Amino acid sequence: QLGEDLDSLYDQTMHLLSHEVDGLKYYRYQAIKFLLAAKKSKYKNADVASAALAKIMKTLLVKRIDSSFFAFKASLNRFTIATRAMIKMFESGVVFIAPNLNVTEYIVEEREEELMQKILDLKEADPSIEICTPDDFQQGFLEGLQRDYEILVELNDRWQKIAEDPKLDEFFSRLNSELLNKDINPQAKLVIFSESKETTNYLVKALAEQGR
Repeated sequence: QLGEDLDSLYDQTMHLLSHEVDGLKYYRYQAIKFLLAAKKSKYKNADVASAALAKIMKTLLVKRIDSSFFAFKASLNRFTIATRAMIKMFESGVVFIAPNLNVTEYIVEEREEELMQKILDLKEADPSIEICTPDDFQQGFLEGLQRDYEILVELNDRWQKIAEDPKLDEFFSRLNSELLNKDINPQAKLVIFSESKETTNYLVKALAEQGR
């Protein structure tokens, strides 16, 4: 059960994750779709692949929020950081398309020179790598990124302030009152399935704090 404020935040979040007009457009994961033809031609089915990746990210976030608030907050924070990193690349005038490298990590840690060298070293062997400038992208892409980022910053800020976890509270309540009851569970063993590895790790820690 969610309190009134948390219930409202949950509903607003689901709206922003999925609404076609008001919500996120997941531009961070659609960069190759918005490349101009000269750069875009090297990527097969760029539009389809970008749309599919954006849909995967949307589905992931929706699944994460129902897996655990902990997993959702971690994913939302990473998405916010990754979007900011791409905007920072536009501001610097050099945009890296490198699907097999964690570009965001280099940018956030201000290791751009190291990233550039890494990309130059791998460029011949990895045809998916491309070094672009803002002029290589269609008009509107940067604006879309910035709009997504504005939504993400506000949403992330609100979620990072949430400390309560009603789902975990309910789980502990049932764990203590019925799930290990020897009348229905003689061996007192339980298997817990989770949508997310982060939720699993979160549960392990929370259970340990309960002395289990």
